Amino acid sequence: MTEREAAFPTETRRDGGSGRTLRRRILYGAAIGIVVVLGALAWAGTVGIGSVFHREAELRVRDAAQRSGVFIDRMLTERERELNMLVTSPTAIDAARAGTSRAAALGLEKEPIESLEKRFNATRTLDVDPRLRRYLGDLSSNVGAIEAIVTDQWGHNIVVTSMPQDFMQGDESWWQAAADNGITPPNAEFDDWSKQVVMTMSGAIRDPSTQRTIGVMKLTFNLARTDSALARSGGTSGGIKVELIDGAGTVIASSGDTPRMRPFAAGHAALAATDTVLHYEADGRENMLASIPVGTGGWRVVAHVDDATALVEARRIQRYLNLATVALGLALLIGLAWLDRFVASRITHPTERLAVVAERVAAGDLSVDLDDHRLADDEIGRLSRATATMIRELRRLATALRATSSETAAMASEITSGAGAMATTAEAMALTSSDLSEQSGTMSQEIAQFTNDATRLVAISSELDAGSQEGLERNVSLRELAAANRARLDESASALETLSGDVSASATAADSLAQASEEIRAFVTFVQKMARQSKLLALNAAMEAARAGVHGQGFAVVAGEVRRLATEAAENAERTETLVRDVLARVGDSRATTARTVEAVASVSNATRQGLDSFSMIEAAVVENEEWMRAISRASTETHALIGEMTRRLESVSKTTENFAASMQEVAASSEEQSASTTEIADVARSLARSAEELARLVASFRLGEAPVAAPPQGAPGAPSVELERELEAV
Repeated sequence: MTEREAAFPTETRRDGGSGRTLRRRILYGAAIGIVVVLGALAWAGTVGIGSVFHREAELRVRDAAQRSGVFIDRMLTERERELNMLVTSPTAIDAARAGTSRAAALGLEKEPIESLEKRFNATRTLDVDPRLRRYLGDLSSNVGAIEAIVTDQWGHNIVVTSMPQDFMQGDESWWQAAADNGITPPNAEFDDWSKQVVMTMSGAIRDPSTQRTIGVMKLTFNLARTDSALARSGGTSGGIKVELIDGAGTVIASSGDTPRMRPFAAGHAALAATDTVLHYEADGRENMLASIPVGTGGWRVVAHVDDATALVEARRIQRYLNLATVALGLALLIGLAWLDRFVASRITHPTERLAVVAERVAAGDLSVDLDDHRLADDEIGRLSRATATMIRELRRLATALRATSSETAAMASEITSGAGAMATTAEAMALTSSDLSEQSGTMSQEIAQFTNDATRLVAISSELDAGSQEGLERNVSLRELAAANRARLDESASALETLSGDVSASATAADSLAQASEEIRAFVTFVQKMARQSKLLALNAAMEAARAGVHGQGFAVVAGEVRRLATEAAENAERTETLVRDVLARVGDSRATTARTVEAVASVSNATRQGLDSFSMIEAAVVENEEWMRAISRASTETHALIGEMTRRLESVSKTTENFAASMQEVAASSEEQSASTTEIADVARSLARSAEELARLVASFRLGEAPVAAPPQGAPGAPSVELERELEAV
């Protein structure tokens, strides 16, 4: 038996069993929850992993089918392009024409097929163009064709690269389809000679001018390259196989060892499949496939794999996940068992002991003692120490109550005597309150008068604000007018500058005119000199004519005419000289007028510039005045707001003063009521004395034990503060 069970035998066994049952319930519930949660997680992980790997397998199958389909499509397109290039080449067309001419010359088109086969059994060809035969032989090794046959327009072999089975091909279905339709779709068949699956394609050789069929070419391709290409494009990773099947579901080529020319296991499903992954069962196993159509002959590329092979990695990961879940569950259960033992030793047993102690304290037994020195420094340890301190403080409180209950009666008598003194003080307070009430009334009247003065200030501030606004508007109008006048002066200045330029040009023109007039006067002077010389010459001529007599009469007539012309020229020169003098005089006057005009224009221009400067200064002054008026307006607005705020505060002070007066009246009334209440306090003091006696009786019912209770230090956990002790002593 432990020390705890010896101290509290009955209670510990009863409550301990209950604690262990609760602990086990928590343990079992947590264990079941762990198992359920881990099982659900394992199941969800298994299902999720399977779903993810299943989708990935489907994507791989579809990707293998698509890549292989792209390769087969490209291969068929290349084969068709090669055949079309060959049948349209000039060499093939010339060979077909030559073969047709050769067959017509030999009359082969009228000969029966049996006799033709016997006749050409040795060669089985007309071999009309050895050059084309060599070209096709060389080309066959490059493009993978193992046989090439060229026929004339009736189907006779004219060029072959190897010995064919028949000489006459006109009765074959492929020949007729090519002759009628041009290029025929690819066809797969088993070649008995090479013992392998081959692909054949045929195309018509047409005359470029008439588009009439003059021959047919057939190429036979080996599919060995197709098998290796399917293995490369489809890949063998993940067990995926790729098959090439024809329109009947027969396997033509394969990336693996699938038998050729055999029906595919899921051929009908593959032929009907669209761009989705199908699931089917074959040989007792689930499989998935993806089918892609290729070419124009109904062929399909089928990629397939069985589920077991595709999901082998998923099965392995699922096993690892299940093993990890079981290991985690065992680790959690072991940890839960250790946690149960830890909770039992550190929480359950100390809690049982605290419960027993609390029950004894609740029954009024404060003599119980709790050893709190060996407890751990955790929540339970703190609770145990706090409970031990609480019990000690309760014992100390009960002792203090016993000691102070006898003092309460004495305090009650002191309260009675203090109540009388309080009544006297209340009467003096009532008188003082009456005086304060009268003074507050006087103050309220003065504040009301001050409020009226503030209202008048508000009105004056409003008028000042309106005046400043009107001045501001006038300044704005004046500034606009100054700006308009300055704009007009700018226009006038521009016009004056233009006029000044015109006047300067006019002065220059007058100077030029004066110079021209001087030149004209010089010319007139020259003409006058010529006239005088002409007169002298005419006089000399007349004198010589008079001397000559009859022989000089004609010369005399000429001299007379010269004299007359000289006289007229002199008269005209005099008149021209007179006009030139007048023109020069007028030009001189015009030059003087122009000079005066230039001076006037310069003076007006200077005056205009000074006016512009003046208006600029006026406009700047108006702007400054406008800013000043705005400042006045803002100051007026702020003054108005300040006076309004002061008015509101004065009204608030007035109301407060009135409330203060009313409150003082209420205080006076309360003082009278306090005087009346003092008597009631005395009655309460007597009742308090009776209550103290009852409290002492109740405290005596606590069992405190025989050991003295030591007072705990100040500030210790659970110890009453100094203020609490003072309140208890006051009570």
